This record gives sequence, structure tokens and C-alpha cells, in this order.
Amino acid sequence: PAASLTKLPFGASSEYGFTSSGMLYIEGSTLTYASLKGEKLWEMPVSETCRIAAGDTYAVLYTDTAVQAVGTDGAALFRR
Repeated sequence: PAASLTKLPFGASSEYGFTSSGMLYIEGSTLTYASLKGEKLWEMPVSETCRIAAGDTYAVLYTDTAVQAVGTDGAALFRR
């Protein structure tokens, strides 16, 4: 029902991904991780050309020349 719909905190043209406990999205040069209810949990600066691929407990941020994996707590898992 329409009464249970929630607006996402990012626009249709934003880069985004979902984990089992939240969502990541890039607006401008800021990566934000928010709970599934939309509460911001952490933010970090990123390149505006950054893309996201997400899994249950991690996200991979990548550009044409770099890759970085982060956990849902924002800590880097590895950087290449």
C-alpha cells in the first residue's frame, strides 16, 4: 500500500548499492551509508567518478584506476 512507501534519500541518477543492513549512495563527492530506515550512519569523501558494487556486508568502490572495499562500518577492507 502507498502508506508504507518511503522515499529514498538519493536521486534517480545517483550511484547506489544495498547491503543486508543499509544502503550506500554517492551524492556529489560524498559517499553516505544509511540504515534501511534512511538514518545516516557515516559519510566519507570519494571521487565523483566512483561507482558502487555492494554485497551483504561490504561495498566495493571503484573507478577506472582504483578499487577499494569497505565494510558496513566504513573501514577499508583493502585498497588497490
